[in-house]
Amino acid sequence: MKTTLAIILMLALVLGACSSEKRINNKEDIEQGTKVVNTFLGEIQKKNYDKAMEHTNISKENPEYALHVNLFKKLNDDLGDIVDFKTDSVKAEVEKGIMNTEGVITLNYTVNYQRGNAKQDYIVTYDNGDLKILSYSIGDRVYYDMKQ
Repeated sequence: MKTTLAIILMLALVLGACSSEKRINNKEDIEQGTKVVNTFLGEIQKKNYDKAMEHTNISKENPEYALHVNLFKKLNDDLGDIVDFKTDSVKAEVEKGIMNTEGVITLNYTVNYQRGNAKQDYIVTYDNGDLKILSYSIGDRVYYDMKQ
């Protein structure tokens, strides 16, 4: 009887340790997602487009990589340089487990350019354990979609 009880308790501990934790609007998740987008926009602001792309889930080997870099350059040509940017709202839904973390962090920004401003929406998700930008849109137009 004691052996059976001990086995049941050990199984409960193991199963409990393997279970995931669903987090909604967790401060840490929001901070990490914001850091990814802030770094991305900061690199675009400095015109370090290749560095900015490191924060996305598209590799340099992907044929669409150059299209995205050209898009950033065109946005700078059309709207001017980024003057500053701020987070308007954030929503995070992350499931964190021992073996895997997955989820989506949605961030809404106002990006001020020399010749106007633009509302931008970002979706950040986990890619092999790292947070990466999956897609972004400016206004109602999707400019950047990393779905492969």
